[in-house]
Amino acid sequence: MECARKSDMDLDGPVVRPDSAVTFTEGDGKKKTVVIERNLTDKRFDGDIPSDGDFANAIKGRLVGDTVTISPDAVQPREITIEAVSSKFVYRYQMVLAEFQLNFPYTNTIQMMQVLDGEELNLSPIKKSLEQRRKHCESVFALFRDQPLPIAALASWLGIGFYDAHGVLSSMPDIGIRTGFNPDPTEANGFTPTPLASGQHLLLDPSAVVTIEKLSLWKSLVGYPLVVTRSVLDYFAAEVESLEGSRAEGTLTLTNSDQVAFREITEREMEERADVARTVVQNIQTHCEVVGSMSVASVDQHLREAFDRAGAFPVLDSMAVAASEPKYLLWSDEAFVQATAYLDLKAKSTEVQHVLAQLRASGKITHSQLDDSVAKLMGWNYNPIAWNADVAFAAARLSDWEPANWPLKSVIEQFHKNHWTLRKKCDLALNLFVKVYRSNASKIRETPLLLAVMDAIGVRQAADMIRENAYDACLPNQKMLNSMRVSLDIWKEKWIGK
Repeated sequence: MECARKSDMDLDGPVVRPDSAVTFTEGDGKKKTVVIERNLTDKRFDGDIPSDGDFANAIKGRLVGDTVTISPDAVQPREITIEAVSSKFVYRYQMVLAEFQLNFPYTNTIQMMQVLDGEELNLSPIKKSLEQRRKHCESVFALFRDQPLPIAALASWLGIGFYDAHGVLSSMPDIGIRTGFNPDPTEANGFTPTPLASGQHLLLDPSAVVTIEKLSLWKSLVGYPLVVTRSVLDYFAAEVESLEGSRAEGTLTLTNSDQVAFREITEREMEERADVARTVVQNIQTHCEVVGSMSVASVDQHLREAFDRAGAFPVLDSMAVAASEPKYLLWSDEAFVQATAYLDLKAKSTEVQHVLAQLRASGKITHSQLDDSVAKLMGWNYNPIAWNADVAFAAARLSDWEPANWPLKSVIEQFHKNHWTLRKKCDLALNLFVKVYRSNASKIRETPLLLAVMDAIGVRQAADMIRENAYDACLPNQKMLNSMRVSLDIWKEKWIGK
């Protein structure tokens, strides 16, 4: 493979030299282009000429606009006029873009545009491209809001890595990371926990790998044999290769006022992201058995084609391998994957909260670590999530007691939702308030947290319901009871008329 250097991309050099693409016209006015190759062992493209050939020697050192006589000793010498000189790398790149758009006219993955209008810079083609990109992203997110789909499909359709796609969804409360499929309709919420049997292997799909990485659970899982398919390892290794090979210094975006803006990506940011990707691969190699299998070949062809089109083959491969061996239990934190594995492949699965419960029961993690992990999952918008006042308190501590900080903000938002009763909201809120008021932590500010939770509940009656149970919850601390009652009264009076 031949790689271009920065000097090879110089567009301002008007002099014909080796590694140049030279466009010229003859007497009939037709334009032709030749590429002067330094080492032409095999002629790969039409127009390639060796740098030591007669034609190249005749034009080397010439400038744009020069007229050169070719074959001067011929009966009718040919004259050419040099019209343009550019790097061969730029020329080949432009040819690829042109051919792509001609052969795939309805695909906008790669586009070529002209931004110079005479001497003026015309950004309208770039703006149009960014607007198309924005609409594409909005349509993809709308699709994810309306129906469950694998995260790998989002990564493929947005042209980003799985880890980044997971991060995008985990920052969107209206979509989030949908985990917890229930194959048993008699169960009210979530799906029936599957205990980890002795000697059972946890087969990780991409979502499980990311969850373990984000929660730093690799060492806690020692003792539970972890397995990934070769395709999953290759999937994350490809992200590393892509990030390490990237030379992007930023990205063009549209601001809220529809202005084209350049967002710089620093070298440090790129290296940090690449470090994360490398760490994921290293942890897989260190803590997991990597298995290859042909199990996916037995999967229904239409299902294989659907996952392949969505860019989610490693996900289907994980399901197929898990279904092929009784000792494998699929760990996936995607409800879509869990449902597909169960309904199409008859493979049972588990998810992060069940694994955390097992780790706590076996003493692999402490109660505080369990609460911290669940609080973080809520901050990353995993849903549904089973939580309690201990988790909410952990979220407050991780947020330095500031209601607007992560992950407490996400926990407080749960009090605003309608899937649980006002009585349960009030009971959990009271338990949280008591834990906060009794805490000896520094920097703690009880009143702002209480007011933020009450604002999220948003029902004036809630203050009375909490107040009536506060006496028993606070005893024997009368000072705490009085402080809590004052804060509730303040909130209740301010809530009038809202």
